[in-house]
Amino acid sequence: MAYRMLLMALLALGCSKAYVKSYNRGVDYLNMGLEEEAIREFQEALKQKHDYPDAHYGLGMSYLELDEPEEALKHLKEALKLDPDDPKYLWACGLAFYELGRYEEAAECLEKSYRLRPDWECAYNLGVVLRELGRYGIALERYLPFKRHSFSVQGLRGDSRGVLQEALLLEGKGHHICLEVRRGLLRRPRSRARCVHVFPPEGARGRVRRELRRYSKRLRAL
Repeated sequence: MAYRMLLMALLALGCSKAYVKSYNRGVDYLNMGLEEEAIREFQEALKQKHDYPDAHYGLGMSYLELDEPEEALKHLKEALKLDPDDPKYLWACGLAFYELGRYEEAAECLEKSYRLRPDWECAYNLGVVLRELGRYGIALERYLPFKRHSFSVQGLRGDSRGVLQEALLLEGKGHHICLEVRRGLLRRPRSRARCVHVFPPEGARGRVRRELRRYSKRLRAL
C-alpha cells in the first residue's frame, strides 16, 4: 500500500512538472510575440491539467494579441470561473470586452480589478473605457491617485494624469496632443518595446499594441 501511494505521488509530481513546463514555454513564446506557438503550449498544459486558470489566461492573452477577442473572452471567463477574485483575470476580461465594444461589461470588470489591486495600469485601462462611456469625471477620479507615476516614451515624460488626459481628451485641444504622442510611436516602431510590460504578471504589451493599431487607423482616416 505504501509503495502504491508513493508511486501515485511520483506520477502526480511528474504530471505537475509537465503542465508547468508547457505553461512556461507558452509564456516564453507569448513574450516573444509567437502567439500561435504560445497557444499550442497553453492548450497542451490544459490537456494535462484542465482546471489550470493561468493556462486559460495565457490563451486569452494570446488570442487578444491575434485580435480575436471573442475567443479570448471564452478562455478568460474560464479562468475567472476557476479563480473569480484574481485581479489580472478581471483586468484581461475587461480588455476583451473593450475590444468587443461591450464597454459597460469592460468597466465592470476593470472596476473590480481596480478595487482588488489598485495600480496605474488598471486605472489607465479603466479610464479609456470610461472615456468611451462619456464618464470623464469618474475616469479622472480613478486616475488621480497615481499622478506621481512617471513614464517615458522616446524621451517624452509626464505624470500619469497627463497619460490619462492623452487617453481621454479626444476632442478640442486635447485631440492633437494625443495624436502627436501616437505619431511619435508610429514613426519609431522600435520604441514600442520601451512601453511594453511582458507577460506575466500583467501582460500589458497587448494594450499598447492595440492602442497603436487603433490610433493608426484614426490617423489614416484624417
